[in-house]
Amino acid sequence: MAATALPFIRNLASSNSKLRTQSISTLESYLSTRQTLPRDEAQKLWTGLFYALWMSDRARAQQHLADRIASLAPPDAGLESWYASFWEVISRQWSSIDALRLDKFLLLVRRLLAAQVRWAVRSGEFGLVAGVLKC
Repeated sequence: MAATALPFIRNLASSNSKLRTQSISTLESYLSTRQTLPRDEAQKLWTGLFYALWMSDRARAQQHLADRIASLAPPDAGLESWYASFWEVISRQWSSIDALRLDKFLLLVRRLLAAQVRWAVRSGEFGLVAGVLKC
């Protein structure tokens, strides 16, 4: 997946909140049309979403964005790589999160874990959640 194929990924990290919001809407549409989601593509999307939350400033906006990000999901066929990619990206980026941004990323982790547990209960894929909880 070339960056030019999905220009909204770069816009997720924009300092302009309207552009970030538009990019997340575009991402929602994009994910709804995907039958599968390769791991490398999911990681690029999650990296963009990480920086979208990084750039979010106010507490209510951060909460809304964390909820919106947690509700993003490709069709069931791509959910395993989607959630696995989130954990890989957040693990890789965790040491770069400063004390002022820690709360919003902890909120995102809680929201994503809850979404992943709901998916596991619905689909019977408990092994994927157990792997996350062992860490």
